Amino acid sequence: MDIDDDSVSPQPSPMTYAANRSSTPLPLQSSKFSSDNHLASSSIEHCGDNGSSSNNHQLCPICLESWENFGNHRICVLKCGHYFGYSCIRRWLTDEGKTCPTCKVRSSPKYIRFIYLKKLIVTDYSGLGRLKEELKNVKEEKKEKEIELLRVICRENALKQRSEELKRYDEYLTRVLDQSETLIGTNSNLHVNLYLDKSLELCQNGGCRVIDYFGRDNVLLASVTSSNGLFPGFGAKKIDINTYKPTTYIALHSQAIRDMKFHFEFPWLLSVSLDKTAKIACISSATNSFCTYHSDSPLWSCSWDYNNPNYLYVGTKQGSVLKLDIRQFSAPVCTLDIPGDKCPVLSVISIPPDSNKAIPNGGIISCKLNSVWVFPNNHDQYSAPCSLPLEGPFTYMTYDSNTKQFLISSRPNSHCSYSRYYVGHLDNTPNGLSYSTAHVLKGSKIQTYLSRSCFVNHNSNQFVSVYQESEQNFCLWDVNTGNKVSSAVARDHIFDICNVHTSTNNLIISLTEKKIMFHKFS
Repeated sequence: MDIDDDSVSPQPSPMTYAANRSSTPLPLQSSKFSSDNHLASSSIEHCGDNGSSSNNHQLCPICLESWENFGNHRICVLKCGHYFGYSCIRRWLTDEGKTCPTCKVRSSPKYIRFIYLKKLIVTDYSGLGRLKEELKNVKEEKKEKEIELLRVICRENALKQRSEELKRYDEYLTRVLDQSETLIGTNSNLHVNLYLDKSLELCQNGGCRVIDYFGRDNVLLASVTSSNGLFPGFGAKKIDINTYKPTTYIALHSQAIRDMKFHFEFPWLLSVSLDKTAKIACISSATNSFCTYHSDSPLWSCSWDYNNPNYLYVGTKQGSVLKLDIRQFSAPVCTLDIPGDKCPVLSVISIPPDSNKAIPNGGIISCKLNSVWVFPNNHDQYSAPCSLPLEGPFTYMTYDSNTKQFLISSRPNSHCSYSRYYVGHLDNTPNGLSYSTAHVLKGSKIQTYLSRSCFVNHNSNQFVSVYQESEQNFCLWDVNTGNKVSSAVARDHIFDICNVHTSTNNLIISLTEKKIMFHKFS
């Protein structure tokens, strides 16, 4: 490279000697560097003097790291003669200002010149990039391992907690079985016989779901689909309990009926449906007059209030229980729900005051798919709900007001391979309301549908009647002993069972999808 004589110092700088010990002048990148080379030589000499006591002349004054012999941090010089790493000084002149970081002389990126030396004592960073990348990968891998370790710890804690719950549940079942064995006494050999007295087809297309009986007028109703193509929908069919013959069809809903309940005093039929309506029909009148409540969601269950004949309750698909007043049927009196629990309400039961010691003021019991909740009544207001310690998923719940016992049905789950039927009563404990189980009855290993079970009374004995899908029969268990005492063949799936007492007969009535069956005790 040719450099003008006026712009190059006649003597080599001290830095040149430190680099090469020769008199060869520093080669510049461009001939335009002109007279500023003399300042550069002075700066090199100054750095060389300091280098006798330290290695500061090998460091970039901006980042205090060694210069590189290639790459972004290679050594360069400004026209004022001060040396820097290229990436540092370019960022400085671009972001910080237009002056040299050392002497504050005005400068700009166009004055940056690379220095080409035959020998320069610098640290070789040719492998630094690779090492930095490896370090970054190691740190990321370490972070991933730490996250995975936390997940494993959380999973282990969850499994330990679940193991403890299963141990407690196993102890609970063992305790219940021990209690059941101690109750086996004189009735342990009790056995009853059932026989099918009549089987009656209600509808050819199916659609039967629930049945209910009004004892005062001796009326039996079963939900069916309409057989009239001009008036499709769902309704209830009256059945003469003495002759086993269907009589009158009452049109009720446009979609499937989920539940029906007779009033305990008057011939009022309360029905709820997936068409988001609840209807009350007076079955004693010729016109079957109605009043209708429209809900925001499909309705799954219903019940009358046993304390006030004007109140009723409906359970929704969204998990709420609505309290309604028939005198003002357009809007609910109040809504009972569990925050965060949107499972459908399968059964809702009203407990009258002074009928249960655990809740002396009465209350509402709501059975959902995966939980059972008690809403105690407190001067026409409902206290905070309490969950009963039972394992679902549940299918139905019923209550016997005479014995104060509940029958809560649940189907198989991942922890238990068979259906369970919890017979027990509410109890007060230091920790609040609880469920005291007298028996856990072992049912079917298969349960496809939400079948209903019921209490059956016969000859001063009480039984539990349930349908077993895997055995294709329905069975009777003695409530006192927990023993199975009878069974009857049922080839078709049974959706609902009820016990009907007349002046001459004691019947167990079961409803399948198309027909109704009447069983008698022999």
